[in-house]
Amino acid sequence: MPLGVHGAPGTHLPKIGVDRFTNYIQVHCISFPFDQMTAMTAMVSGGVFERHPQLRVAFLEAGAGWVPFFIDRLHEHYESEGTGSTAAGGVIRTSICRAGNI
Repeated sequence: MPLGVHGAPGTHLPKIGVDRFTNYIQVHCISFPFDQMTAMTAMVSGGVFERHPQLRVAFLEAGAGWVPFFIDRLHEHYESEGTGSTAAGGVIRTSICRAGNI
């Protein structure tokens, strides 16, 4: 099943870190990729892809340049926590990209 994740700034949504910026351009340049990273982190660390292996997710409106960097970062953190980058069931979390989930 495909799912699209699209960030959308609004007054009702949390704005993590935007208090560091003083104008719209600064906030907008950071908000879309940061929202996508936040969503990806929640889905990967929350075991969404292990529970739903057929799920395919597209993170939209933030380009794709951040994805390799961020997948590497996730992998590094799972390695350093001593779990061998595995989730319940032995699924390597960073393999979700290779499997086509992301």
